[in-house]
Amino acid sequence: GPAEKGGELKPNDLISYVSQGDAEPVDVTNMPLHKVVRLIRGEIGTEVRLTVIKSRGAIPHVISIFREKIKLEDSAAWGEVKTIKLPNNKVKKLAYIYLPSFYADWEGLRNNDPNAKSTTRDVKKLIEKMQKEDNIEGLVLDLRGNGGGSLEESISLTGLFIPKGPVVQVRYPGRKATIRKDSDKGFAFDLPLVVMIDHNSASASEIFAGAIKDYSRGIIIGDKRTHGKGTVQQVLRLENMEQLKKMKPGAGALKFTMAKFYRISGHSTQIKGVVPDIIMDSFFDHMKMGEHLLPNALEWDEIDKLSYEVTFASTSKYTARVKANSAKRLEKNAEWQKLKKQIALFAERKSMKNLSLNKDARIKLRAEDKKWSKVTTAVVFRDRSKPKNKTVVDKDKNKDEDEEEELEIPDFMNIEAFFILADLIHYIKTDKAAK
Repeated sequence: GPAEKGGELKPNDLISYVSQGDAEPVDVTNMPLHKVVRLIRGEIGTEVRLTVIKSRGAIPHVISIFREKIKLEDSAAWGEVKTIKLPNNKVKKLAYIYLPSFYADWEGLRNNDPNAKSTTRDVKKLIEKMQKEDNIEGLVLDLRGNGGGSLEESISLTGLFIPKGPVVQVRYPGRKATIRKDSDKGFAFDLPLVVMIDHNSASASEIFAGAIKDYSRGIIIGDKRTHGKGTVQQVLRLENMEQLKKMKPGAGALKFTMAKFYRISGHSTQIKGVVPDIIMDSFFDHMKMGEHLLPNALEWDEIDKLSYEVTFASTSKYTARVKANSAKRLEKNAEWQKLKKQIALFAERKSMKNLSLNKDARIKLRAEDKKWSKVTTAVVFRDRSKPKNKTVVDKDKNKDEDEEEELEIPDFMNIEAFFILADLIHYIKTDKAAK
């Protein structure tokens, strides 16, 4: 969107005032989020000014943004080919695709528009292009931060990587579970696959990752588990109800939970989410986030496992070896070990029940907190958007004297995912050669 293109507004910036062009600024401190969003949104081409504070004690400054239509392309899947050099000096060309959500242009699809965008269409085009131009040997699919979206797209995307079969079960109260299947016969792609997930991977992301894991179609790497959103909601407009027809428009709406998702293993994705095959330590593991923290969240449960065929090379027999190799690599990676210690100290800080009243101790604690804030911001709010030529912004513009440069910390999970994929490719090829 326009804020991202401008490059001035950053994660963790504090918005204190919002103004419409030259109009008087409105104080949004302690204002409910939905009201702030309403002030920021507006007609295309109009100006909104945000008064922003970059850090504690920093001088507020104004960011001017001209509203634009948010295009689906701005949040669509994107990919690139990475050339990975292995310890034996061999080189592999591997694909990377980042998927921010499960989306679809339903109107375009209904009208058979060949240019209509959808998750499955876009991912398929990206893979086909990389296969043709670079002869890729495997794929890393990044679902970190993907909060979900279209159930249909989650099912059809799974269908690109399995020949046929069930993908997810949906159960409504008092009814048998409905089995949702991949309708296309045959593989679209039989490439070795690694999927990255984190605590913010939710709903449709969990359905896809759960199916890939249950079929042993690929190796999942990520945080201890995903978000754990395994329920289906529906919005009912109250003014459409017979009893409320005579009420004035704007009676409101009711959002209620009407069904639950279950994996083909029979396990619900609710609360427990999806647990990866290979877990990497994460700041997210020690933050208050996840479906289980919501008031009145439905409990985890399970139903009958479905019968399904695995008619392709299962990754399950390689998982233990790949996992062991990964552990050895990470143990030798000094930079990763340094970050791992910082995550452990962060967890220890989060679990503190008491604070010292000693002034010197509190000053020291505040300095440490500032350090944690920089590190966690660099890792947690990592920009995974498609690399592009953004508007050049003067780094010194609006910068306060006490404001420091942002940290740049390697994306260790991304780096490790490609080594895991290379190992998986090696073991699969070795097995084929032995037959």
